[in-house]
Amino acid sequence: MQRRNWKDYNEKLVRRGEVYISLDFLDSWDDELAKMNKGKVGKPFVYPQTFIYFSSFIYIAFLPYRQIEGFFRKLSEFIPKLKSADYSTLCKRLKKLDVNLPENLGKEQKKRDFKKVHILVDLLSKKIIYCLLTKGTSSDSKQLKKMLRGCKGWTKIEIILGDTGYDTRECFDEIDEFGAIPVIKVRKNSSSLSRGSPVRRKAVIAQKRDNEKWRREVHYTMEMRG
Repeated sequence: MQRRNWKDYNEKLVRRGEVYISLDFLDSWDDELAKMNKGKVGKPFVYPQTFIYFSSFIYIAFLPYRQIEGFFRKLSEFIPKLKSADYSTLCKRLKKLDVNLPENLGKEQKKRDFKKVHILVDLLSKKIIYCLLTKGTSSDSKQLKKMLRGCKGWTKIEIILGDTGYDTRECFDEIDEFGAIPVIKVRKNSSSLSRGSPVRRKAVIAQKRDNEKWRREVHYTMEMRG
């Protein structure tokens, strides 16, 4: 009887939960809108149809329509080219799609569990390189370790940007161990002692000493490595 390779079997099960999402619609955003609005009477379209199809996938797979607005609002902070749509626009456009959507679209789902999507985005290619779905109560910082481990061996990451939700010693140390530069906005009440993490201590001192200089150096480093 052949013995099962449990390591490979477990990895296959884990990979079933990975989600790969393409943002190719961003490359044709302006051209598609120009075609959609050509000869149109009345208020012009603001969002291309491919973006609405992408939104329908997010709705069906992950989030209620109001939370999709928050999802795009946060994602647009990392991808400026992406315009965040309000939930009412999404609801109206989604209802007009020729796809099978849940019957309760446009209604609040009170008993639906809140989910959170954690995403690593390549700012140069605008591609999502890793996506993780968790319970809504999970913290962002604790998921970073899982995402970095999932990226090990198949992609190279030189700089990792994050907001104050990732301002922990563990995140700074994990990014440093991964071989990347952590560019994380520290909290205003952060101590320059930062015991246990020399990497975070360096970031706290730099931001507290001259935050604007720190921001300029971050952009310069990104341009040089890009």
